[in-house]
Amino acid sequence: MKIKEKAYYFTLTFFVLPLLLVSFWVMYAEKNKYEELLDKSMEIINDDQMKIIESFSESEKKHSEIISVLGKTKRCLKGNVSEKERQNLKAFLSSHLKIFNYKKSIAIVDAKGNIVSASEGYEHYDKQTVEKWIECIQGKEFFISDVVEKKDGEKFLVSIYPIKENEKVLGYVLSEIYTDFYSKLAEAPDLWESSTFYIVDSNEVLISAYNSKGKIKNYVTKKDERKQFGLVKAQIDFEKNPKGDFEYEVLGKKYVTFYSDVNNTKWRLFLSIDKAAYNPGEKFHNSLMMIIILICIVFFVAITKFFESYIIKPINTIINVLGELQKSKNYALRIPLKVKNEMGILIQEVNELISFAECEHTKSEEDKQILKEKSETDSLTQVLNRETFRSYCESRINRLTEYIVLFIDVDDFKAFNTKYGHLLGDHILIFVAQVLKDITGEVVGRAGGDEFVVFIENETMVKEIESTLQYIQDVLNKGFYDEKTGKQMSVKLSIGATYVKRTKEEIVNFENLIEMSDAAMYTMKKRQKGGYVLVRYFDKQEKGEE
Repeated sequence: MKIKEKAYYFTLTFFVLPLLLVSFWVMYAEKNKYEELLDKSMEIINDDQMKIIESFSESEKKHSEIISVLGKTKRCLKGNVSEKERQNLKAFLSSHLKIFNYKKSIAIVDAKGNIVSASEGYEHYDKQTVEKWIECIQGKEFFISDVVEKKDGEKFLVSIYPIKENEKVLGYVLSEIYTDFYSKLAEAPDLWESSTFYIVDSNEVLISAYNSKGKIKNYVTKKDERKQFGLVKAQIDFEKNPKGDFEYEVLGKKYVTFYSDVNNTKWRLFLSIDKAAYNPGEKFHNSLMMIIILICIVFFVAITKFFESYIIKPINTIINVLGELQKSKNYALRIPLKVKNEMGILIQEVNELISFAECEHTKSEEDKQILKEKSETDSLTQVLNRETFRSYCESRINRLTEYIVLFIDVDDFKAFNTKYGHLLGDHILIFVAQVLKDITGEVVGRAGGDEFVVFIENETMVKEIESTLQYIQDVLNKGFYDEKTGKQMSVKLSIGATYVKRTKEEIVNFENLIEMSDAAMYTMKKRQKGGYVLVRYFDKQEKGEE
């Protein structure tokens, strides 16, 4: 055998073949890492979407709770009220409804499902449907129904919240929610190609759905094409595994679907992707091997460097970035590598996926509001600070014709601090601020210390101001629960309210307006703590309640 042939044989046996074997092994290991990378990426999207939905559920639960604690709500359920008070409750529900553009109506039903009161626009459901909802909420604090389709084809979801007194259920708050509520919460997911995002109810009815082109109204595949999907899904015990993933085939393509059960509902969130569309694949693998065979004999060092720079390093960098992203939740992280090959496409797709997660995390209306309010709100209570409240009022007081300003002082606040400590005092202030925001739905500010101010311009609330002030007192008298001591502490307020009704010629001075409200509040304190005094700005006629 010639030396040249021996050199070829030696090179092939002791260099090329071992290199190929090692390369195949490395590619197999990196393929597994790629699949791990894909799983982590999809979990980030899945978890972020779930947070948006659960945040909505908690908000809706809080709004229903506000209605449930109303004295007139419970009195109407007990049946011992006049027709006037029933009408007042209906008016309150209708005014409450105006605050939320994703709701169609609000209703109060008794424990047997019979209608007691409802806002404008409420259309009665048959008793069997209401009884089914009541059965679903047994043992739960809150529940949102499956999709309900009206006779006119319009679809809704219904939230149910129990109204209790001494642990006895008196009735329920029912709120009709438009099925496109999710679209109002977040921008459309910028998904990868060949992937879909669904929110479905227990009857497989779509609540919301998106693919890479945007929002869709129906499933992207036909029912018979999803047969294997249904068979695999049917084998999952969702009670034991409320969150996970599974693989299946549709029309010869392999898919993986990530799923999560949605709390307080019978819904499920599905995020599906065609794995083959984002797999380096056999063709890429073979091409890489051919390149290695052609270059390895002469350029061994160059090949090793190429392999390290263009494959292992990018994938490890991707995995490290995604791992850090999961730990720190820092959505500003990006994969810095720029590679002009298939791996570069993968890096670009992963960066776009992270960008989507960042948008979902930061671009929602709630996050935008938080960023804006950082410079405008009181750091403790999260209501407007004194200067921002003043600026807002000065921009409105001589443009509106009718409004009310409240000046509020927490009674015996120093006693709270002295007896229980300043930390509990802070919790009391946060509690009071939240109650004022939730009940009035108007602009609330902190004047300093234990004093708050509220600017009310809603026409309905201005007309019903005495009911609103009494309701605030009722909620606070119910008390603040201190988890540390286990005590329910009643909180009383002294409120000075100045009613302004002006003509185009009359000018209102902000300082005078606040001074009048402050003076009215001190008048209340001198009489008896825990009440309100209402005065008129121009005639200074006084009206109050203790």
